[in-house]
This record gives sequence, structure tokens and C-alpha cells, in this order.
Amino acid sequence: MTKLILKLSEPKSFLILGVLYTLLITIAFISPGLKLQKIDVLLLLDKFVHVVVHLFLSGIWLSFYYLKTKKTITIRAISIIVLLCITYGIVIEVCQQLFIASRQADLFDVLANSIGTFIGTMLFWKLKKKIYS
Repeated sequence: MTKLILKLSEPKSFLILGVLYTLLITIAFISPGLKLQKIDVLLLLDKFVHVVVHLFLSGIWLSFYYLKTKKTITIRAISIIVLLCITYGIVIEVCQQLFIASRQADLFDVLANSIGTFIGTMLFWKLKKKIYS
């Protein structure tokens, strides 16, 4: 069991997880959506999903970088990863608007993605030494 945990905490494992997770959410976000009535509860749930998805996205990529650099990370590296996660969320929204007939860009999705990225970054920063020690 300890060998499995050590293997899963290697940078290579986080790289594979990061790539697969990014591909999965890309497919999910650019797939044709369902036409749902605008119900406040569903809209809140949608924004919550965006927050959670980007929380994990930033956490996975920050963890990969942290482990790859032998448990060191600079503010510059964190800033780049945060900007990449936010840019990724914007690109997905633009792709939805331009290429997916049943989807449209939503500024509040970009805001939710950004909030999720910042929460994920704060959680990573606070928990990194506890998790990876």
C-alpha cells in the first residue's frame, strides 16, 4: 500500500492526471449542452460546478509542479499556473461561443472558473506541506 501511495505521489502520476483531467473537462465543456430552462437553482449549481472543476484543475497542476521541482514552488510559478488555468477557462468559453451551436459564452462562468482557480491555489498553498511531507 505504501508503494502505491509513493507511486501516486510522483510527478509523472500528477502529469498524467493533469493531462487526463484537462482533456476530460475540455470534452465536457465543448460538448453540446442541454437546453435547460433558466432556473435559479440550476444556474447556481452550474456555477458551483465551474468553481469545483477549476479548483481541482489548479490543484492538480500546482501539485505536479511542486513535486516536479522537489517540493519547491515560487510565487512566479504559481502566478503562471493560475494565469494558465484562468486563460484555459476563457478559451473554453470562447470556443463554446464560436463553435458549439447549443452553447454560448458566459462571463459568470469565467468568473466562477477564476474563483475556483483562486480557491484551489489557496488550498494548495495552505495544505502543500501537510499533504506532501
